Amino acid sequence: MTLSQKKILLFVIVMLGIGGVAWIFLFEDRTPRTPFPAIGSYAENFSLTDLKDGRAISLAEFRHKKILLLNFWASWSRFSATEMPDMATLQTEFGNDLVILAVNRAEFENVAERFARDRGVYDAYPLLLDPDDAVFKQYGGFAMPTSFFIDKRGIIRSTSFGPLTLEEMRERTRAILNPKP
Repeated sequence: MTLSQKKILLFVIVMLGIGGVAWIFLFEDRTPRTPFPAIGSYAENFSLTDLKDGRAISLAEFRHKKILLLNFWASWSRFSATEMPDMATLQTEFGNDLVILAVNRAEFENVAERFARDRGVYDAYPLLLDPDDAVFKQYGGFAMPTSFFIDKRGIIRSTSFGPLTLEEMRERTRAILNPKP
């Protein structure tokens, strides 16, 4: 490699570096990230539309009645595809004590509905629409799927970033229903 070729290569590398730094400063999302709710913290209320009947469902309406599994999902998440039928089984097993709220992340209604029907969960539990991802952001979400187990008082007792097996869901539900002293 000649001296002039080395200079050109060095110039290109420097320019790419400057361009990369400029890109970060110009286009990086500088919105402060919502902290992920801690176990033991109060689950913030929200209200979203149910995919099936269009009615508004809020987290608060279940307080002091049932424990909640709040799950964020999307059709593009292969883990959601395997986890959602297990959540339907869990809802059947613990239906007297548990409500599952499955929040779809910013997808078109027809996409969410088709996905839920294809997995046999359309009528299993409320499927809520979060069209602008506001509730996912409110809960500091960053992984798919993300789940929160919330006791009857509205306190977050367990979290999960990524998929849960049916047995893990059962264990977490039982731990809330039968807390150890």
